[in-house]
Amino acid sequence: MKQSVQVTAAAKIFSAGLVAVMAAAASMPVRAQLGIPGLELPVQVPVRQTLTYPCNWVEAIHHERRNTGYPDVNANYQVSAMPILPPPGTVIRVSGQYPKARYFTFSVYDGFRPGNLLDTIDDWELTPRLNGVPLAPPLRFPAQIPDSGNETYTWQITLKYLPPPANDADRERDTVYMSDDQVRYFGFTIPNVFGNKQFGLRTYLPDAGQNEFGGVPLPVITYTMPDGTVIDSRNNPEQDECDTLSRGQDVLLTVFPQVRQSGTGNTDWEPDTTNETFHFYPNGATNYFRGPASKFNADMVIARFRAPLHPDAFPDTAQVRYTSLCQNQYNNTAVVDCIADREFVIQPDGSAITVISTNARRPVRAQAAFGYNWLPWGPASEALIYLRQITPNPLFVGNYDQAIAQPNRPLVETLGIWAPELTYCDRQTFEAMANVGGAALIQACRANYRPYRNGINLSN
Repeated sequence: MKQSVQVTAAAKIFSAGLVAVMAAAASMPVRAQLGIPGLELPVQVPVRQTLTYPCNWVEAIHHERRNTGYPDVNANYQVSAMPILPPPGTVIRVSGQYPKARYFTFSVYDGFRPGNLLDTIDDWELTPRLNGVPLAPPLRFPAQIPDSGNETYTWQITLKYLPPPANDADRERDTVYMSDDQVRYFGFTIPNVFGNKQFGLRTYLPDAGQNEFGGVPLPVITYTMPDGTVIDSRNNPEQDECDTLSRGQDVLLTVFPQVRQSGTGNTDWEPDTTNETFHFYPNGATNYFRGPASKFNADMVIARFRAPLHPDAFPDTAQVRYTSLCQNQYNNTAVVDCIADREFVIQPDGSAITVISTNARRPVRAQAAFGYNWLPWGPASEALIYLRQITPNPLFVGNYDQAIAQPNRPLVETLGIWAPELTYCDRQTFEAMANVGGAALIQACRANYRPYRNGINLSN
């Protein structure tokens, strides 16, 4: 029986209520139409009117300082709060240098609920410039993002307040689409009441010796008014409002109570689609699998997946730009630890097998010398394990896009030998099968699993 998560409804209500209260606390009432099919009533909707200019970057998430939203410990997250809908004729641009890092990307969120993705633009989609002169765009694969070296390669993005084109061929180059001033919430269309949108920057795996930004300054955000006046976000006349928004981020760090996940059966991977109503700021270029787990249900969790070729070891034949496995606390969305693709120990069959357990329950053979990876469970009893696959090669047969697009089909049908596996396991079974490893270990763990609750074997 697949383990399910049954506490999301309460969490949704609690979080949505908190967001609404925070928005209303600094808002003014405006008459608006609720876009509910069959219901067109003029109602008082609190809409914040205060944010006019883009805020400068703030650290949105960090695994040590702002540990929330299921982050990856190998990434740096920066965010700028943006106006909901600036006046016609306004131009917002973001410009910067290519970092010395594996990968970077930008995503836009509507600001109303935790994580409604509007648009994403990847590093390979940007036009590099050398001394201001545009160059040919880099190839998606093999990854040929300009290395700054002794030269400074730059890029520039324009923010357009239009919905993203339905056809990618209709997109303008170097453009992020900010959509309109409406938000879609649980099937309803209503005005954005939170007062801003978020423009996020992610930088993954900086090169050795570089800082967390890849050895380059943070990008510059400029706001050009219709009359030609230019406002630099580093000198924002609304800095007090920006500081208020930043402090509000801290309030939202831990909004979930310690609620138990239900279910006594085994766990498994679930495709995590980015079009869900309640989602934590996804990267639009990432395929996510998630697996709920409880340390009361077994000694450990075993994750197995066939490891794609990554750019560090295979720059000309890489199959994905980045892969990682992360252990997270379910209730407060904090990350415990992650393993990046270049760190995985790979077994002879090409798979990476990771044991996730407490220190006390860690098997003797759960270490690199025996061909296994290990992640600590963390202080919370309830966990959510995430497997990330970022920007896969469209021709790669292990592209998780296929499973994300068909979330109700068994993974083995959509991905074949590339289907990841997740299961509970007891120490006795793991130790008995550790020398064999591979798919046989997963099969044995599943076959020997018995339902547990609070550490008690319910089958006895």
